[in-house]
Parts: sequence; structure tokens; C-alpha cells
Amino acid sequence: MIRYFIAFCIYCCFLSVSHAQDTYKETFNLMGSRFDISVVANNQIEADSHIDTAVNEIRRIENLISSWMPTLLHQLYSDIWQE
Repeated sequence: MIRYFIAFCIYCCFLSVSHAQDTYKETFNLMGSRFDISVVANNQIEADSHIDTAVNEIRRIENLISSWMPTLLHQLYSDIWQE
């Protein structure tokens, strides 16, 4: 009986390892600050996709709150004022 239990435990260990995910990390300078983005994914392609999503969200927020970045409305008004 104990042999079956040990065999079952070993089987469970191998089963959990085969479905393991890895942590992927990248560092970016965005919004004048350092961002260390870490994601847990099954592979590098999936991780890159999630990291790109995070970077795009940071850039979107930066565009919303930045007072020095020109907006579309600012560009429209400057075109009108120059005419």
C-alpha cells in the first residue's frame, strides 16, 4: 500500500511540473520612471504579449495625465490659430 502512495506522490510531482509556468521580467523607462514588469506565463510568446499589454496601458495613462504631451485637441487648435 505504501508503494502505491509513493508512486502516486511521484506521479503528482511530475504532473505538476509538466504544467508549470515561468516568470518573465522586463525593465522599461516610462513616464520618467523605471518599471519592472513581471508576468507569469506558459511561454515567452505569451509573456511578451502580456508585457506589451502592460506597457501600452502605462503609455495610455501617461497620455491622459501628461500636461506636456500635445493632445489631438491641442493639435487641432494650433492648426486653426496658424491659419
